[in-house]
Amino acid sequence: MLVIETENPDMENYLKVIVGYLKDNLCQEMNLSELNNIKAVDSSKLPRNVDARIEDDTILLSVSSIRQAIESISLYELATHLEQDIEEINSNVMNLLNNIYHEFCHINERAISPNIHSVIEDEKPFLEKLVAHFWIEYIVECKSRKKHFKSPFEYCDSFVRTKWDIQYMRVNRDDAKDLYWLIYTMAYFIALCFINDCFDYYLRKITDKQISQLVQQLYIVCKNLYNEEPFDDYKKIKIIGEIFEKTFNTKKSKNFEELYC
Repeated sequence: MLVIETENPDMENYLKVIVGYLKDNLCQEMNLSELNNIKAVDSSKLPRNVDARIEDDTILLSVSSIRQAIESISLYELATHLEQDIEEINSNVMNLLNNIYHEFCHINERAISPNIHSVIEDEKPFLEKLVAHFWIEYIVECKSRKKHFKSPFEYCDSFVRTKWDIQYMRVNRDDAKDLYWLIYTMAYFIALCFINDCFDYYLRKITDKQISQLVQQLYIVCKNLYNEEPFDDYKKIKIIGEIFEKTFNTKKSKNFEELYC
């Protein structure tokens, strides 16, 4: 049984309506057996600028994002409000729907591809972990965006405006010098361009030649791999790591982890 933990009964019931809506309309074929809890937490418990994440068998939701939705559309209005066309749904409610649905997709994907997910947890080379992380974010974003509640263009616009200057890998968020952040955001960017058929438009806006070439290579590979879905074999996505290595290895060393500090 799914347990929802919040700061008051109204908030719990609000999330029950949201979850019920998603399960009835979008998640009928999903495997959510590994999900046991949804918990409202302070934003300090989440990465910066993130309203939701998965921790083991639990989805953590920013309590502030839930409050914003409740302030916009009350519990008593919510069920009726969700009967509207997606374009008419309040933006704060939409954000909550989007966050929970995306995490549902992650839970489902974990059931579909346990071997690829295990690469992140096991004692594997750091490059393999990056590749698995990139692929998981890419495939989940592709699948969730098919029935998504947000415009993709704000994210894509932000990506192409970023002045990337890769110097290290420190797993920082919102850091244009961090290779990890580039890889993380590229997964979303490429997925959004693929699903919305806008890759050529945004590619022309990338002025950095290295990033442009990298994105082109990854787009072709990821698009082809998506058409082979579902699969659970790291060997299939190993080519992504080869592209990363070719792009970021220095002339002095073939060690991808040279950037890690």
